[in-house]
Amino acid sequence: MKVVLIRAVICAAIILLPIMLLMTQKTENLLYLIFPFLLGVPAMVLVAVVFVPVEYGLEAMGATGWKVLAVPLVGGLVFASALLVWRFSMGSMSAEMKAMLVPGLLMNFGLGAVLGLIWRLSDWVYGRFF
Repeated sequence: MKVVLIRAVICAAIILLPIMLLMTQKTENLLYLIFPFLLGVPAMVLVAVVFVPVEYGLEAMGATGWKVLAVPLVGGLVFASALLVWRFSMGSMSAEMKAMLVPGLLMNFGLGAVLGLIWRLSDWVYGRFF
């Protein structure tokens, strides 16, 4: 459990450090304060609910080499399915929303995959420095 918490802190630092550096450059606009919540909170929920169980499940099956591929793939699928649930819960969609469905799915899949890669990077950082 201690390893997971340390890796979560490493993951949060990797995600939020560029935003914090950007905030130091532009002090007149406080809108940047919302970005840590828009990206950091979903990332930590994704870590706790999806990435950790996938990693431990693969370790239990003895397929530790597949973690590098499976964690970003599952992260991308979770973000893309969340967008699908949101879009279809709104009822009928306009033509503009239908046209933006596929690019939105690709963007959300990519964001989830990047978060999965950052989670895997935190494993390397933990093994290297701790």
